[in-house]
Amino acid sequence: MTTGILQLLFLYFFALVGRFDASDENNMLTSYSSVLGLATTGTMCVLAIYGTVMASQYLVRDYVGMNKSKTYLLPISRKELFLH
Repeated sequence: MTTGILQLLFLYFFALVGRFDASDENNMLTSYSSVLGLATTGTMCVLAIYGTVMASQYLVRDYVGMNKSKTYLLPISRKELFLH
């Protein structure tokens, strides 16, 4: 759902910018395929940043406080700790 909303927002944004750009030198924003490519690129950039932030929150949670001590100090294998 987030991807669809972002894609639509970027499509409308670049289409709107293309309407206001009246120069004949650069007519890239008047082509549908160019607008779609720019919108997809913008959507993927936002999703990559969002995914990185979410993944880092999960990873940091596993390595703070007592969880870090459990990982390195308990006399069991780390594989068993990571599976739980």
